[in-house]
Amino acid sequence: MDVQQLDHLFNPQSIAIVGASANPLKPGGQPLISLLSAGYGGRLYPVNPRYQEIHGLKCYPSLTAINDSIDLAIISVPARDILAVMQECVDTGVKTAIIFTSGFAEIGPAGKKLQEELLGVARRGNIRFAGPNCLGIVNAPAKVMANFAVSHHPEKVVKENAYAFISQSGGFGTITYSEAQKQGLGAQILVSTGNEADLSFTDFLNYMIHCTDVKAIGAYLEGVRNGKEFCQIADAALAKGVPLIILKVGKHQAAAQAAQSHTGSMVGNDDIYQGFFDQKGIIRITGIEEIFPLLHLFADRKFPRGKRIGILSTSGGGSVYLADLCVEAGLEVAQLSPATRRALESILPSFVTVNNPVDLTSQAMVEEGLLKQALDAVLQDPNIDLLLLYFNVAGEGAGHVIQQLEAAYLASDKPMMCIGWSHDDQAHALTQALMKQAGLPNALQVEHGVRALAALANYAERHRQYIRYKQQDTPVQATGTGTGRQFLAKIGRRQLTELEAKELLKLYDIPVTREAAARSAEEAARLAEQTGFPVALKILSPDILHKTEVGGVRLNLNTREEVLAAYEQIMQQVKTKAPQAQIDGVLVAEMVPPGREMILGIKNDVTFGNVLIAGMGGIFVEVLRDFVSAVPPLARYEAEALLARLKSFPVLKSFRNLGPADMDALIDMLVKLSRLALDLEGIIEELEINPLIVGEQGQGVTAVDALVTLKSNRP
Repeated sequence: MDVQQLDHLFNPQSIAIVGASANPLKPGGQPLISLLSAGYGGRLYPVNPRYQEIHGLKCYPSLTAINDSIDLAIISVPARDILAVMQECVDTGVKTAIIFTSGFAEIGPAGKKLQEELLGVARRGNIRFAGPNCLGIVNAPAKVMANFAVSHHPEKVVKENAYAFISQSGGFGTITYSEAQKQGLGAQILVSTGNEADLSFTDFLNYMIHCTDVKAIGAYLEGVRNGKEFCQIADAALAKGVPLIILKVGKHQAAAQAAQSHTGSMVGNDDIYQGFFDQKGIIRITGIEEIFPLLHLFADRKFPRGKRIGILSTSGGGSVYLADLCVEAGLEVAQLSPATRRALESILPSFVTVNNPVDLTSQAMVEEGLLKQALDAVLQDPNIDLLLLYFNVAGEGAGHVIQQLEAAYLASDKPMMCIGWSHDDQAHALTQALMKQAGLPNALQVEHGVRALAALANYAERHRQYIRYKQQDTPVQATGTGTGRQFLAKIGRRQLTELEAKELLKLYDIPVTREAAARSAEEAARLAEQTGFPVALKILSPDILHKTEVGGVRLNLNTREEVLAAYEQIMQQVKTKAPQAQIDGVLVAEMVPPGREMILGIKNDVTFGNVLIAGMGGIFVEVLRDFVSAVPPLARYEAEALLARLKSFPVLKSFRNLGPADMDALIDMLVKLSRLALDLEGIIEELEINPLIVGEQGQGVTAVDALVTLKSNRP
């Protein structure tokens, strides 16, 4: 879509309110009051045949009676009248619309039909609209209060235009707006998406990334329609340095259908969303209260250079707890430089052992200038990237303390999170109010503050990685791109044999075992001698997915006689256990030297299309559910980060009697597999490589077995 067209929605020069009311408690009444009180500078046209004027403005009987071009129509009429109103919008050249009215797809088939008819009318007139069944939008800089939930322009805020928020729940967005304002954070844009009959979550997100200077975007998300589009927009946000902070709900909803392979059956819709979020640096929160410390930090645009944190606390015991939280969140409690230690030793009481965390003692709260000197010393330390301060205020000392915090924070380019508390309720409330007035990033709960700092550091690192990738990284080129479709077009069934699956992998330069098909015991023995002992024999059939379950595998065969006997045993057992299966012989394959076993796969997801999945083999993936996912294509840095998210990732390093795994080869293969997944979008239902043997450094990787299922409705 043309994102510039949405300028008429967010920055309209003229607004008509269809179904306008003099009653500010009605959906058609509040927008007019809000627009007037906010000082909206455009032209306003109330439309309702029952009024001559509303709030001093002439009221028009219809849109056709307005002798002006309308950029935005706010529509608040009963559902039975909506088609006629939309047709009038088309006839009069209205450019965009917001539809408050409910009674559409959310109520069932009849409402869905009406919604489709509404969309059809709007499309014929090239009108883009939000809703129906939405609360509207707010664009604070333009003073566009085109909604019926937020009645006033952001006021008494310290950080204006600190964030934008898109909500698939109107009420949730309103609560966020209100709570953020209480903490001194002003919204730049607020959107309630409603039913998304036309404009969707990703449309609004795309507009905010490309057409505004928003610093951070929060969201309440149930789901998106087009995962590929979401992926492109997330990349654009990462490139621009605009963090996406998302509360994704529906985590425990069974979103994935049972699949034939291990990876397909284990990965649900939320797993894929989480993998996508991790891949693109999207910050996922679990409760709305977590967003406010993040918004404070991102509003100030102080991105840390690393994850080395300095901790200052007025409580010795509390500092130990803080250090634990920081390490668990992935931050590094750094060693202070000798110069910093000397500076702190010169100002702190002699009984304090200077280390990180720094025990400020209560003296820092009462001695003039001591707190600021300590903060300055740690913030200037080259070993420190970000700072956490935990302090207690007693009596009326809050003002003196906050002044020192503000001075130190403003003088530094490093992020700082402040967590202040007091046994006295009045002192506590005063501390929070003063931190708000000073614009200091703060959190009410220690855990939220630590997680916010960790999220900031992780985001800054991912942003730098993305920029470096765009400037330097050359993606691995797979020579088979495009030919995979031609190969699969020749196969007239959904299930590939193992031999066919590996032929497909080879088209994308993915290493597989040396092997060949045999239709007799003698042929199998001859091929085994050509391959070199030891070998494996595996039944070859498009009807048998899991060969070991029917006795269709023999391993470590070392002589011609063993191969001859194994062939007959396999055929006898398979015919007994799978008498209806089509048998194409056996696969004679080399035995790959032992190494780390991994499972790699491709799963077709209804939202994101083909998705890449990776996990360590055996108990790790089947029992511990240790797997990760990503949306293709993968850059090398994304493939490396994908593997690092595995709980079992340390196994790929030096482990017991094993040297480090060949990470370069493994990363190359993930990149190539991701290109296969992208190239065969709409054709593959799922693919599994199990096991993939990962050798030690320099030994490469080998796909030992492979399973491919094609879509029934493929082109």
